[in-house]
Amino acid sequence: MIYGLSQDKDGHMTGSNVHLSFDKYMQDQIFTIDAGQEGKDKFSMLTMQDRGNYSIKDSLDACNRISRLPEDQRASEWEKFAAAHPGDHTRVALGRARDGGSVLRLKDAEGRDRIVLRVAPDGAPKLQMLGADGKVLSELPQATTSACHP
Repeated sequence: MIYGLSQDKDGHMTGSNVHLSFDKYMQDQIFTIDAGQEGKDKFSMLTMQDRGNYSIKDSLDACNRISRLPEDQRASEWEKFAAAHPGDHTRVALGRARDGGSVLRLKDAEGRDRIVLRVAPDGAPKLQMLGADGKVLSELPQATTSACHP
């Protein structure tokens, strides 16, 4: 469990966060609960992840090594690590987005969105079915390409 609070110079809260995670045996987190506030933006999220078949020690060693690299080299080194240690993907995310909307994302084994259910801050609902390439296969309400219909 991790929690924190930030304050301005007058002691007024400017942000807060809490994170609770459950780890896979000898591995990193597979279920997380996050909530917080940054200014007026509030968020909360439940996530479920898949983890690859490697020891968390590999991740810790990589973190120690990569954190010492110049910042402009870190992203590519993490990409190399992920390629050599496959299987880490978020599978389900459910929560309140920072914009005030709500979302449910169901993902495939590669971590790609396949079903996205969203309610925008103004209350407008949207359901999307996506292909592996990320293209929308089906959507409700259906998008219209023209204001004129025969």
